[in-house]
Amino acid sequence: MYKEADTAGKGSFGPSQKHLMLSFLSSFFQVTNLPHPYKTDCGMPKLRFFDTYSKSKCFLDTLTRYVTKLCKCRDWFMPGGDQGIPVCDFKTSDSCMWPAWEHFQEKKLDKCPVACESVEFSAQLSYARYPGNTYADKLLSKQRNMTGTIQENRQYLRYSKMLFFGKIVWSSFRSFHAR
Repeated sequence: MYKEADTAGKGSFGPSQKHLMLSFLSSFFQVTNLPHPYKTDCGMPKLRFFDTYSKSKCFLDTLTRYVTKLCKCRDWFMPGGDQGIPVCDFKTSDSCMWPAWEHFQEKKLDKCPVACESVEFSAQLSYARYPGNTYADKLLSKQRNMTGTIQENRQYLRYSKMLFFGKIVWSSFRSFHAR
């Protein structure tokens, strides 16, 4: 399935007195995989620290559980603070957490399956300063009633002639078993 949403003319201004104009090009991919006995062998096990499943969340969840089991603490970015798991101090990080993390990765202990259902996002940001100074000055030379400074008049012209571009793309990939 392929869907495209037109975002022409839609965007955001940056802070006041800046020349920032934004538009977004976003891609959304919905992927549906098949469980065992198919090659994708997808699964979505319940995670301790996250409500929804993704392979990256599963990795962080299992790494956090492994580290906290061995060291009784976690790294600052790991989940578990709301469950009272403290952040490791430097000494514990050096003697326990980092070696445990390295062992976890070397032995590939995460065992996280590919998700059966997932949505992946990719975004690009466009930026434009339009018109440029030379063209803005040419346009402003034809306007006799502008009373601001050159910079103020350019800014007014830029905000009154917005330029936005972009699109949103939605793609869906679904695995099917052969009959």
